Amino acid sequence: PSKGFSSLQAIREWMLAFSHAYNEEHRHSSINFVTPGARHRGEDHALLAHRKVVYEHAKQQNPRRWSGDTRNCNVAGA
Repeated sequence: PSKGFSSLQAIREWMLAFSHAYNEEHRHSSINFVTPGARHRGEDHALLAHRKVVYEHAKQQNPRRWSGDTRNCNVAGA
């Protein structure tokens, strides 16, 4: 926050909220749009496999929507 914090407790609460949002809500492009928490727990394999099925089905239903391949649904490397 630009105005700083009023107390140590305020800092702790802000950091807990930020950490949760970063790790459990924000989907990161460098790991193919899964959350770091999901990747850390190994959930990215199932999430990306399901996403691939959804994209392929959507592409079959409306092929003109895509000029090429669908989004990369491979599990990111180390």
